[in-house]
Amino acid sequence: MKLVKISPLFWPEKNKLKLLSLVENPLRNEGMVFLCEALKHLNCAFEKLMLMYYCLTCVSFEAISQGLAHSKFLSLLDLGSNHLEDSAVVLLCEVLKHPDYSIQELWLMACFLTSDYCKDIADVLICNEKLKILKLGHNEIENAGVRQLCEALKHPNYKLECLGLQTYWITHACCEDLTMALVTSKTLRSLNLDWITLDLKGVVLLCGALSHPDCALQMLRLQKSAFDEESQKMLMALEEKYPHLSISHEPWIEEEYSIKGVIPDGEYPEVVFSQRLSLITMGTSPPGTSVL
Repeated sequence: MKLVKISPLFWPEKNKLKLLSLVENPLRNEGMVFLCEALKHLNCAFEKLMLMYYCLTCVSFEAISQGLAHSKFLSLLDLGSNHLEDSAVVLLCEVLKHPDYSIQELWLMACFLTSDYCKDIADVLICNEKLKILKLGHNEIENAGVRQLCEALKHPNYKLECLGLQTYWITHACCEDLTMALVTSKTLRSLNLDWITLDLKGVVLLCGALSHPDCALQMLRLQKSAFDEESQKMLMALEEKYPHLSISHEPWIEEEYSIKGVIPDGEYPEVVFSQRLSLITMGTSPPGTSVL
């Protein structure tokens, strides 16, 4: 696919296009540079840009940083499942520290991030008060990375409302840091801990934080059935005691599919096509899904 063929959609005088999904389109550097030129246009009104499986490189991130500097409306950027190199992560974080940038949601799921990057990401959380949703699931950030993020959660400038940490590489060893952050944070409303291995001690610490009067969390993403019987009883008792708190498995999946333009077969949500353009994969869609 060549972006030049859809370029007229980017900047008409009265542009109603709000969402552009290019999921699984490997447009590489040339396509990314062209797309970011569109972001600089005064009439470009993109609010959500989905670039999952986009084959991004450092050259692409230089273009992204320039595009973000000019975009006044872009609020959601999905870079999931791109292998982000060291220089790309550093560049992205430096860009996001700028107070004038409009990004409110950043999706970095499965980007091969490690704990080495978490200090830069934590600095963004402290500097950028506009960023409300950060999804870091399925990255090997491990306990060391979580501890660095938790330090940011305790900072008075921290404004994040939703944090995704679902991964297999976090254990109960960082629960103490996480629970301290939950009690300290005044803005965090949603936390994704799916697929995390917690023993009974970890569950006890987590339940203690969630029952603390200063904890503002309202949604915890956790698969209760994966825990032992005693842990399940503790989590269910917590939900009964605090009706404002919901503990469930994968509550955001449908919303993410909807935004990306991929939905389970048999579902036909109403879509205003004048306000979104989904160009997901030139080939076959994932099993069990269809493309809007």
